[in-house]
Amino acid sequence: MSENKTSRYFKYAIGEIILVVIGILIALQINNWNETRKENNLKDVYISRLVNDLKKDLNTVKAKKERTKNIQALISGFIVSLDSEMPVEERITIAENYFTEGWSTVSLSSQKNTYVDLSQTGNMKVFKNTDLREQILSYYALIDNYTNAYEINKDWVVPLDATISQETDALGFSSQTKNLYNLKNKRDAIIKLEEQQELLKRHASVHFWINDVTIDKLKTIQETAKNLIIALEN
Repeated sequence: MSENKTSRYFKYAIGEIILVVIGILIALQINNWNETRKENNLKDVYISRLVNDLKKDLNTVKAKKERTKNIQALISGFIVSLDSEMPVEERITIAENYFTEGWSTVSLSSQKNTYVDLSQTGNMKVFKNTDLREQILSYYALIDNYTNAYEINKDWVVPLDATISQETDALGFSSQTKNLYNLKNKRDAIIKLEEQQELLKRHASVHFWINDVTIDKLKTIQETAKNLIIALEN
């Protein structure tokens, strides 16, 4: 080939290479845009699902907190009634309320499907904001902490409940078991029950302490859920 033709072919080859490289770069950029768009769409779906779950949790926590406060009132009323001069019929009603609901422990069921999905699929990576990721993980760690504490408290208090059931006529005042127990004279039964007031006070105080801790934990979960909803929506 003459020198002119060689130069022309060389320039043509360089041009073809440049065009191929540009084409590859454009294709990669388009692919990156598509992947980013898919990831953002997936993130939006997870945000919507998490916010929905958290709002359901807030409703549940609010109801559980109110129930726990009501239980606290029953416990306080029962302790006061044990050495009170109030009428026997009133003391019977207070005892019935306490042994029906007052020695309950409050569990908490959280909406965790979205969080489990994020954890098991590895899709937590769609949240690039590490602070937001930590907020999500911290919230569900609080839920797990509550569940673990509930199980520990239940294991601790159930034997005490059993002792009260065995050593007193408590089950005769519970709406669930009073028909089976069949107290013939509630006036005599409440007087007999109150003769063991020191044991009953210790028992009621344990339940009061557990519920006091429960209310604090529910408040923390409530505030954390509210803050997480704000962070997700932002």
